[in-house]
Amino acid sequence: MKILLDVMISRRIEKLLKDKGFEIIRAPHFASNDFLLKLASEENATILTADKDFISHVPCRYSHVKRIIFVARKHDWKKFEKVLSQNLEKIIKGLTIENVIVLKEKGCKVDIKHGIIIEFE
Repeated sequence: MKILLDVMISRRIEKLLKDKGFEIIRAPHFASNDFLLKLASEENATILTADKDFISHVPCRYSHVKRIIFVARKHDWKKFEKVLSQNLEKIIKGLTIENVIVLKEKGCKVDIKHGIIIEFE
């Protein structure tokens, strides 16, 4: 499985995913969301990001693109790495059912019409 990492995703998370056998594509700096969606579509890759715009602000032509989105009050990459590692099987299984998986810190508000929310503390 290919994962397209948005620029804010840490190298630790990149290493974790590589060690688990995922093929990684790192987004170029200053890439627009539209560029990332187009690249993910062309590469058949899943986007991993902390940009909430990827939850509901995705043009219809890219609604098929699979996305994993971290939502938290602050970007704590060690915590995200732990949450991702602990929930990786659930996330991969969820992506066979829905195109959007939101890893949401408890207490954060998320509006989502379709997708799966995995809450963490």
